[in-house]
Amino acid sequence: MASTEEQKAKKREYNNSEAGRLSKARYRASQKGIKAERAGAKAYTRTPKGKYCRQKIHARQRGIEWEFTFDLWWEMWEPHWENRGCTAGKFVMCRAADKGPYSPDNCRIDTMENNIKEAWQVAINPQTARYTGNL
Repeated sequence: MASTEEQKAKKREYNNSEAGRLSKARYRASQKGIKAERAGAKAYTRTPKGKYCRQKIHARQRGIEWEFTFDLWWEMWEPHWENRGCTAGKFVMCRAADKGPYSPDNCRIDTMENNIKEAWQVAINPQTARYTGNL
């Protein structure tokens, strides 16, 4: 077995050789490619189609049925798109009394505050909680 000094010397020799320089260049190029690919993926997740896919995935992970096509989903979201988000005053997609599937018949776009208020009403008294209707 070679000593640590011998191993370091071999590594230096390889790194300084043509093959070593090419390997480093290929590695750097692959890293640039990976970064570009990630940047593209990040940009996609910010598009309406990316947001649609993400919401559909989250619904599936939570065990909630998803009945929207992209076109129906976008029809609901388009007028509110610039104010979409989960902070005060922003719009979210709400299900009636937080029950049933995500579907055009069971969902509306409303403020986050109204959705939380409705969730509390359902939690406190499920019999009297009611769907507040479309915006």
